[in-house]
Amino acid sequence: MAILPMMEGIRKTPILITTRISFSYFNMIIISRRLSPNFSMQVAPSISHFNLVEAEYQNDMFAVAVGAKCRVVRKLDLVGLPPAY
Repeated sequence: MAILPMMEGIRKTPILITTRISFSYFNMIIISRRLSPNFSMQVAPSISHFNLVEAEYQNDMFAVAVGAKCRVVRKLDLVGLPPAY
């Protein structure tokens, strides 16, 4: 916690700044597996936490990202991701 000094003629009361309410956190774990020489897959669950939010929002948000890669020929791979919402 910090208090900003008063400047003459601009502000009559000190401004109190707290930094602990403005932090947010993001955690993700990436899990991938090569299922065959021609196919691999990835799953990445994540969580975001925001300390200070408006009343209609939640503090925690969960998400899961998935992806896959399929080798068609030696120099051509298809990468698939689902659409983001």
